Amino acid sequence: MTDELIAPPIPVAADPPAPTPPPNPKPAPSGRGDRFPALDVLRGVAVFGILFVNIEDFSMIGPARHDPHYGGEGAVNEFIWLLTHLLADTKFIALFSIMFGAGIALMHDRARSTGGSISAVHYRRMVALIAIGLLHAHLVWDGDILFFYGMYGLILYPAPKLPAPILVFAGAALIALDAQWFGWSPNTTPDRFYWEQRVALTGSWSEELYWRSWKAGRMEITGLFYFTAQSCGLMMIGMALAKTRILQGSGPILLYGLVGLVGFSTGVWLTGNASGWVGDFSDPSQWKWVYWGGLLVAVGWGAFAISLSKLAAEWLPVRMLASVGRLALTNYLMQSLICTTIFYGHGLGLFEQVDRRGQMGIVLTICVVQACLSHLWLTRFSFGPMEWLWRCASYWRWQPLARKTASS
Repeated sequence: MTDELIAPPIPVAADPPAPTPPPNPKPAPSGRGDRFPALDVLRGVAVFGILFVNIEDFSMIGPARHDPHYGGEGAVNEFIWLLTHLLADTKFIALFSIMFGAGIALMHDRARSTGGSISAVHYRRMVALIAIGLLHAHLVWDGDILFFYGMYGLILYPAPKLPAPILVFAGAALIALDAQWFGWSPNTTPDRFYWEQRVALTGSWSEELYWRSWKAGRMEITGLFYFTAQSCGLMMIGMALAKTRILQGSGPILLYGLVGLVGFSTGVWLTGNASGWVGDFSDPSQWKWVYWGGLLVAVGWGAFAISLSKLAAEWLPVRMLASVGRLALTNYLMQSLICTTIFYGHGLGLFEQVDRRGQMGIVLTICVVQACLSHLWLTRFSFGPMEWLWRCASYWRWQPLARKTASS
């Protein structure tokens, strides 16, 4: 009887087992919250800076790039050449290479944080970039760099796994090798080559296409030999700078300002003292100083761009510059479409008819238009049109393009 009055014990539910993650989660694209304003500003500076150099190749024959007397008479035209040579030529392509390596490292870091595998995404991303570069080089402009970046990206897939000090050491060694062996070569191109270039680029679309495909094909073969050491070296240094968060702006602003001043002043002095003041490139030994000076100026540009992003990130011109950087691929390709239409025979046919002052006017106009369009585009969309296509190809599924609003 007593036992019947005793309530049976209440069973206690066992704790549910902890959820286990899937064995191999798929890597997800980065969201808007994963962006670093300093990196976007850096890309914007590089996209605009490279146009100040590319305009010479769009509008004139090759030797004009190293001849202050080509591209119009007068002190103003020569001064524009000098500024381009000291502050832009080879500087922004170096900055582009650093940023490309940093992008690879950041993708690997995101994949590691989610436990997913990045290999398939990485290789699809590089193959897609190679395809875009081939179309750009053969159908629009033979001065394409995307093909080479895609090829180097395939080679450098394992590199982000290395510690930052090893990346810096290996990258510096490749750059030094390039400066010693590949930094200079005499111009042995015959005059007939430039005559053919004039005829082709001022002729019909079919003449342009034949010339462009032939030259692009030659560059795609020889460029992989001549450009690989420096480009891969800079990309590895970019990976190290991203792993240490220096490119993301984590350091003190005083440090970036000091690095910018030293890089600019030393680089400009080396470049100008070697050959830039008079445009004399006859001595091969001069090129090594121009080479190292250009890299130092590139470091200066990068440090100043990061300083700008830290000082005035909310200032409208800086936000517009960051928008240009977020649409770097779209803007780079757009520059080629605009400039080939202006200078080539299928468009206005102004090849070798615009002096350097006019070229700078075209460049500044394009920069203003792209800054406004990029800023307006990102009020409605999350990515640029080419960035979106590249993203879809990389992750092998359609990605959302329109920005989500509060009502949605």
